[in-house]
Amino acid sequence: MRKVSIDNLPTIDKIIEVLPSSIEDQDKQSLKSYLNNLDEKYQENIASKLYDIDIENLNRPTFFDYDKAEYLYNNYIRKEEKEVFISFPTVKNIHNIDICPICEGVLSTKVTLEHIIPKGSKGDFRFAILPINLIKCCVECNTSKHQVKSDNENNSEINPYAVDFRIEEYFNVDLVEERGGISPRINFSFHQNCFDKRIENFIDIYNLEKTYNHRLKLEYQKIISTLSNNPEIFRSTLLNCYLTNLKESYKVNMEYEKSNSFYWIDQNYFGFQICDKLINYCQRNQNILECFRSDIKRLRYNPNELVFENNDFFTEFESVTNQIKLIEFVLSNETDIKKYFYHLKKYSVDFSFPNLYKDVDSNKKDIIEAILKYYLETNKSFETFGEKISNILE
Repeated sequence: MRKVSIDNLPTIDKIIEVLPSSIEDQDKQSLKSYLNNLDEKYQENIASKLYDIDIENLNRPTFFDYDKAEYLYNNYIRKEEKEVFISFPTVKNIHNIDICPICEGVLSTKVTLEHIIPKGSKGDFRFAILPINLIKCCVECNTSKHQVKSDNENNSEINPYAVDFRIEEYFNVDLVEERGGISPRINFSFHQNCFDKRIENFIDIYNLEKTYNHRLKLEYQKIISTLSNNPEIFRSTLLNCYLTNLKESYKVNMEYEKSNSFYWIDQNYFGFQICDKLINYCQRNQNILECFRSDIKRLRYNPNELVFENNDFFTEFESVTNQIKLIEFVLSNETDIKKYFYHLKKYSVDFSFPNLYKDVDSNKKDIIEAILKYYLETNKSFETFGEKISNILE
């Protein structure tokens, strides 16, 4: 996990500036003084002792209670269109793309603010609008598991503005035989010291094991999907040659994407780890080799073996019953729909939503699906998809 620069962090003056005019100037000045004192105490403990910030003697303005802190945060700090939200710093990868400082996934349109010390009933509302306690992250990392403020050194919060660590030093990739195929998995391990326990807690509350395992499976599926198009690849020598070349390609990209000696823990990193394990395992374990071949064969014919970015893709696909739901589904799952569409097309299988206007209006269903297939086959942007359907069906 890379450290986030605080150079462009919104100032407390900026926070006070955006508060509503309904708060008296005198109260704003009182709150400003309180936040500055709070910030000083926070930064004294930021490296490792956020559980032990002594702020009870600070003169908190009487109007700044739990409800007021929640109201100010929700209405003047967290909204994405607000200037304060926009000004919070982000981490950029080597491609100058914003990534989540917690899981290192690419930040999409779903960006939020995470409270390092949580603000809820089991957290501490007094830090709710303190800039140093807020960090931009992806919506997946703003988890409901992070509700309780730490109470000891072993679970003290890790603040990315002050702390960095190499998360890859805490996990390894393993290949497990499962149902006649291979299940790549991330396994974390930790030493019994205070810092490692804090990292273990960090990984747990932000669901990083689940996130990384999903990325790992996506990359594994990408590898076997490519191999499934080549019938000659089942020969051991060709398979090993392909994996060796692919491993080198991943390594080149992985090294290029390093920043200040930190790897970007994403698809190229996981692809390298998978290829490295596959080469070693397949050379010394015939069962793993056969399982790998089985995965390649299975993917050729069974779309249920596909791994999607949206874990609930098939469930949501089958729940599309009308025009509105279809448009919402398409706009939220563009990448996965393309993957599924082209997989079916490769084997001449019809692409159709099973419950779209089922037993209601087959003509409307045919028109909508024809438009969708046109967008998919011509690689058109889906920005106009909803408007196009509405205009045609009017």
